[in-house]
Amino acid sequence: LAQSSVLPQKLGAIEAMALLNILCVDKTGTLTSDTVEFESFELFNAKKTYATELVGIVARETSGGNSTGDAIINATTVSSVYEVQDVLAFSSARKMSGLSVRINGKTRSVLMGAPEFVDKVAPLSNTHYKRIEELTNQGKRVLLVAELTDTESLKKIQDGTGEPLGLIILTNELREGVEKTVDYLQKNGVSIRVISGDNPNTVRYVAQRVGIHHPGKVITGAELALLPDSKWDDTVRKTTIFARVLPEQKERLIETFKRLGYFTGMVGDGVNDALAIKKADLGVAMYAGATATRRVADIVLMNNSFNSLPLGMKLGNRIMQAIEIIASLFFHKLIYGVVLLLATLIFGIVYPFEPRHITFMNIFLVTLPTVMWTLFAPVPRHRLSPKYFWKDTLFAIAPIAVITGITVTIVYAVLRMLHPLDPSGVSTTTVLVATFFGIYLVFLVPRMFDVKNNRTARLARIFYIISVVTVVIPSFGLSFARDFFDFTTPAWQNTWPLALLIVGA
Repeated sequence: LAQSSVLPQKLGAIEAMALLNILCVDKTGTLTSDTVEFESFELFNAKKTYATELVGIVARETSGGNSTGDAIINATTVSSVYEVQDVLAFSSARKMSGLSVRINGKTRSVLMGAPEFVDKVAPLSNTHYKRIEELTNQGKRVLLVAELTDTESLKKIQDGTGEPLGLIILTNELREGVEKTVDYLQKNGVSIRVISGDNPNTVRYVAQRVGIHHPGKVITGAELALLPDSKWDDTVRKTTIFARVLPEQKERLIETFKRLGYFTGMVGDGVNDALAIKKADLGVAMYAGATATRRVADIVLMNNSFNSLPLGMKLGNRIMQAIEIIASLFFHKLIYGVVLLLATLIFGIVYPFEPRHITFMNIFLVTLPTVMWTLFAPVPRHRLSPKYFWKDTLFAIAPIAVITGITVTIVYAVLRMLHPLDPSGVSTTTVLVATFFGIYLVFLVPRMFDVKNNRTARLARIFYIISVVTVVIPSFGLSFARDFFDFTTPAWQNTWPLALLIVGA
């Protein structure tokens, strides 16, 4: 998995990938590229040309090296000497940052952030709202820049005390191949929910582009905050896109999905995602994301691409399929051994196998199949669920194991009657019959699980056949190996009815 850029930090994550039925994802860095591109800065008043330089200063002083800030910094120039007097750091609750700066002999206070939040300080006109809606409907990210009339302090900002200066227009391209990733997840029963801090129109546009089902079911963080508890669960269950949400709301959403009985995953990269990732049944972090987020995640995507997750799910599926196949072979050996043991106790006859015989049979029934399915992991045709492990393995194989046990018991009992003076030959023959059933089952079980008969499966069978021949020939052909396993000439005489019984079984 690590070689495929999917690093499991907890062994249970492999199982969790198979159980996943709701996956919550962020928009930026997951559905879209983590690279933000600056498109333009639209001034509302062409005379206020100083605004462009102010935008560059705010980005330099408050961005903290995030991709949005870097895009603005790279696209703007600051030629004037300035002195920072006060800083309002960005926070997820405010959705804005700000700066008081003395430049060209004048102090100016500027805010930059989400239009829905900044416009409370600097009210927008209907024309401005229409322009923002037009841009967000095209999938653009939009930031509103406003100047405060009160330059004394950024700590006590009052509503309606600012003037809007313009809109910063940013773009995020879709991640390459994300449509295939979304399609794979949805076809495998995973419902995708987008939890983002961006504008609802922008998020809806991206969700439609990548093919997420029901992208029109949108709610904002502000609407969630006003939602009564009686309607919370039902609304969350039916909603696909959660926009402009706060970190604590992300955590509550994950908690809600889990409480509603969904096995829930969360993909994120920022510090704000850490609580939700820790709360999720399967936390997925990007390697380039925040250190705290990586530490609490169950899986880290080493190439920072959401597209690696389906590959991890496929590999996890193959690992679990191999475990189920090997477990079935183990249960078969265990059950038929118990049947044989009980039968010999009931009829008062000697148990046919010595410990060295069991060692010989284990090579074919357990050891070689384990090596085979580890080296050549099977490819299942459908998504597995660990919930059905006992049904798919123990319960499915039990009737076959009972048939094997009864058949081996009958063969052993008849051979004892036919060859009472050759107990070693009878034991050797019984070992061979039991081994035959085990080898036959190695080829039968993949058909029971409907494993794909591809090149890997064919290589696995070839490997097993060669290994069987390599072990059997020396075990009977070399005297020291034959003595070690306590084998002698099989008691085959007058046993053709038993051959019919074995074929029938």
